[in-house]
Amino acid sequence: MEFIVETFLFVTVIGLLFYKFATKNYKYFSQRNIAHEKPVILIGNALPILSGKESLIEMLIRLHTEFKNEKIYGLYGWRDPYTFIRDPELIKKITIKDFDSFVNHDNNTAQTQFTDEAIANMLTLLQDQKWKDMRMTLTPVFTGNKMRKIFHIISQCTYEAVKYLHEKTKEGTEINLGNFFHQYSNDVIASAAFGLKMKSYGREESEFTKMGAVLLRPEGLGVIIKSILIAVLPQVGKIFKINILSTKALNYLKGVVSQTIKQRKENKIIRQDMIQLMLESQKHGESKTEEKTDNRETVLTNWTENEMIAQCLLFLFAGLGPMSNLMCVAAYELMKNPDIQEKLYEEVSQMNEELNGSEISYDLLKNMKYLNMVVSESLRKWPSAPFLDRVCNKSYNLTDDDGKILLEMKPGDKVLFSVYGSHFDEENFENPSVFDPERFSDENKKSNIKPFTYFPFGLGPRSCIGDRFGLMVAKLMLYHLVLEFKLSPSPKSTVDINEVTRGLQLKIPEVFWMDLIARNKTPVFG
Repeated sequence: MEFIVETFLFVTVIGLLFYKFATKNYKYFSQRNIAHEKPVILIGNALPILSGKESLIEMLIRLHTEFKNEKIYGLYGWRDPYTFIRDPELIKKITIKDFDSFVNHDNNTAQTQFTDEAIANMLTLLQDQKWKDMRMTLTPVFTGNKMRKIFHIISQCTYEAVKYLHEKTKEGTEINLGNFFHQYSNDVIASAAFGLKMKSYGREESEFTKMGAVLLRPEGLGVIIKSILIAVLPQVGKIFKINILSTKALNYLKGVVSQTIKQRKENKIIRQDMIQLMLESQKHGESKTEEKTDNRETVLTNWTENEMIAQCLLFLFAGLGPMSNLMCVAAYELMKNPDIQEKLYEEVSQMNEELNGSEISYDLLKNMKYLNMVVSESLRKWPSAPFLDRVCNKSYNLTDDDGKILLEMKPGDKVLFSVYGSHFDEENFENPSVFDPERFSDENKKSNIKPFTYFPFGLGPRSCIGDRFGLMVAKLMLYHLVLEFKLSPSPKSTVDINEVTRGLQLKIPEVFWMDLIARNKTPVFG
């Protein structure tokens, strides 16, 4: 009997301790009178996603709508409270005016628990002054001038891709564009960021492609367990240096960049790509540090090899999926809206006539109005990032326009901005489910789009540094795709992207079919 009582007490104590641990932060919003949904022990508000009832995208839109009368509202991600900032003026305040109080991203998620030095030096994962220094150093690499320098590389990749499509459509018009856009994005990144000349189409996967896939799409039960453990107990992940990435794949890609840097320096090889731009920046930095003794200047102008490798890896991590997704959703919307496709074709064919056989330039592409409108609307309706995040790094009172304190914050408190919620808010965009490029005409942009309601590339100083590059790649492919082919539904075409993007973010499957009807027998450029 005594044993039974002791066992019961032991189990009760353990259960109470576990309950206290699992629900430790669940009074955060109620104590602060912030609207929120009731959490479930340990998993917070993630039950609809874990049960398959909703995707994260659907959940974000629903919550944004349900709390439409609130300036801020709460959500529990596992055990942690996240405050969603709904009001555009408050979003502006946190991301611009008071940015110094919210410099960093949340580095306690599964995506950011990386122990490798090269990964840790990726711009998106750096914090505080180190992030500021690296951002300042890296910014000149992504200017319009630098994009012009590498435009010919992207153009050549696009030519090879379109040439392949012409050959493929001779066998049959039904094309798997999901796989094609993934291969194209892979080739562009391999060429522009890693210095490799790739032609993936119709061939056995290269080692670069295989290792990239292993790194970007870690699979297996072990990966799932590690990811959940890191998300629920980030400190345990740090202590035991739990890594969800393949060491073999990571070492291979690091070796590619390292070998390229070595060959360029030893043989004085010049190829206008991202590695070259960083080497030139490093050379410029070395000359500057000879003249200046301030330590900050040394930090700002000198690249280490690990830092260069890190930024090349960043292209792979942050570029491959979003670029491929953008081209997929734009093609999907053009397929579903033949009138919009025809209007875009009129613009690109007119441009082609004016070029008279010459290849389009970076500046001409950038200034194509209707193409810009189509891409902007694609990013509104199908942004790759479901939300943005910031972490409070000093004591801060979030106040409204009247000076009323909405939330007293302390270091470590996390805020989110719902990209999908804002982009699908009827007060921001009328009939948000309708694909309407005219929203982004010059006239409408000025009068109808409220500041801080459209942010597909982020906001403020921590916005995406590579947006020029990603837009350049996607627009060039769409320009030639519409110029060369008519996009039509096929029997295998996806009816609704929402039905194939269940999960934590927009992720277009590699099986994404449509009919391509060639307008010309051969590519019109090259």
